[in-house]
Amino acid sequence: GEFKYADSSLPANNIAYITQASATYTWHTLGAGVKGTVKAIQVFNGQVFAAGNIDSAGDTKVENVAYWDGSAWYKAGCINGAINDLVVYHNNLYATGSFGMCGGGTNINFAKWDGINWVAIPGISGNVNTVEVYHGDLLLGGNFSYNSNSVNAISWNDVTGFNAFSNAIQNEVNDFELYDDSVFAFCSQTIATDSMLVHKLYGNEWRGHYKSKFYANGTQSFKAACVNYPAFLAAGNFHTPVWPPTPMSTSYFNCRPIPVPGHMQYAYDYFNIDSTINKMVLFNVNIIIGGVILFSNGI
Repeated sequence: GEFKYADSSLPANNIAYITQASATYTWHTLGAGVKGTVKAIQVFNGQVFAAGNIDSAGDTKVENVAYWDGSAWYKAGCINGAINDLVVYHNNLYATGSFGMCGGGTNINFAKWDGINWVAIPGISGNVNTVEVYHGDLLLGGNFSYNSNSVNAISWNDVTGFNAFSNAIQNEVNDFELYDDSVFAFCSQTIATDSMLVHKLYGNEWRGHYKSKFYANGTQSFKAACVNYPAFLAAGNFHTPVWPPTPMSTSYFNCRPIPVPGHMQYAYDYFNIDSTINKMVLFNVNIIIGGVILFSNGI
């Protein structure tokens, strides 16, 4: 992400990792870290790739993407712009974001690593926030168009290329999550009249699954999702005002369960956070969250 220290005192410079022994969590650095914001991390061929808006890794000058081999940082080609996500698909590494190609090509936003350089995969125009492997394809989500039509979600594979769904998602897609072998898209409310922030894929059609009942300071958004079965959680920037006021002022929610037919959601499946949650991941049966956080459930 964008931070100087891990565990308040360990100089990390925007990237760190954590290990667990019993109930003890320990943070570790990757050398001297990187200069700039890390938005995506992916292990590929035994190396840790870090990408985002970064211009150096350790003492090495880089162009928004680098890799760590366990002892040193190395440049990983050149991307001109911001990388939002990385994914391994069919033993290849792919990047998505809002970028062009070094040496030529603007508004590409999707590229493949060939071991030396990034190779453009043209066809979409706009910002790609997330990419996920699903049923042998890649799902790309964000705020983008295909064939001059705003779609915000599209599938791609390395045989047939891009394949549009039968309908578009109106709001900007931030994340995909799988639940019971179904895929859900989580959105920011970029269309003022559309509060449908969770969509489920049925065949080739996206259908609205959950219409938000919350509010936000600025754009209401579901930025991340996580499954801790049967709990299905969405997190981001949303709240509801309450009276009387609480110590957390507007009673921020920012993490709430998404209903799924046939699966009961319980009160202990979710929690209150005072500000925006950007990421969630399941780690050793615990949900780890990251974002702009000072308080959790009043703590």
